[in-house]
Amino acid sequence: PGVDESRLLLISLGGDHAADVEAWATGSFNTDVVSEPFDAVARIQSDASFGGVLIHGPRVRVREAVQACKAMRPLTRAAIVFTSDDAVRSTDRINILEAGADDCLSGGIDFRELDLRIKQAIAAGSKPMPAGDSGGVDPDAADGGKLEADAFASEFERRAAHPVLGFFCVLDVASGALAPTDLEDFLVDQVRVDEGDLVSRNDERCVVLLQGAREGQLTPFLARLRSRLEERAGKNGDPGLELEVLSHPAESSRIRSLLGIDSASSS
Repeated sequence: PGVDESRLLLISLGGDHAADVEAWATGSFNTDVVSEPFDAVARIQSDASFGGVLIHGPRVRVREAVQACKAMRPLTRAAIVFTSDDAVRSTDRINILEAGADDCLSGGIDFRELDLRIKQAIAAGSKPMPAGDSGGVDPDAADGGKLEADAFASEFERRAAHPVLGFFCVLDVASGALAPTDLEDFLVDQVRVDEGDLVSRNDERCVVLLQGAREGQLTPFLARLRSRLEERAGKNGDPGLELEVLSHPAESSRIRSLLGIDSASSS
């Protein structure tokens, strides 16, 4: 029997963002989830219809991922992809690919890229297209830039409901050194507009949506933001920065409240 391209087996080996990966996988595919490689092998042996296998785990469990690839590769035509939030050493990457994986993504997960790479691998029959060759327009593209408050809230709603785009952070920002309009323009210059980041102004504060970001990855960005704001503040050097980081989907209700969205009417 042929494989079902909509079916995915997720081997979740833990890590800081395991829950986010599981939420994305179950929202994007018909997904079975196991937490041990042995269970995955048993599932593959009993069901040959999986179109893809995604192994997600931290660097310390790479050896188990390699063993899982070796055990599953003779048993399935499914595309096998390994991904990790950690930066995986080149030797580990080689071991994973030599063990039978079709692709390996590490050093921070972008769900748009992960979605594209898995679908490419499945469609190619375990022969994924090279990284960076999308073969067309990314169906999960999201435009970035400055938006009015209502448009920002609408775009938040769209992305929040999307299985791939629904992982991001929202910043609530205020500065005593800059007027809200100047702060808004300043923030637009700091974010990745080409990656879908958004900025909007609401009364005396600004909100920023950082597409694909998660709170644990933001320390360098926030340090640069504070430093550049201090430079902008001039001789006084006090930007009067007030900032709160909210992660979606974990803090969806708080973000909706911040944006003035009625959770009951949007559910």
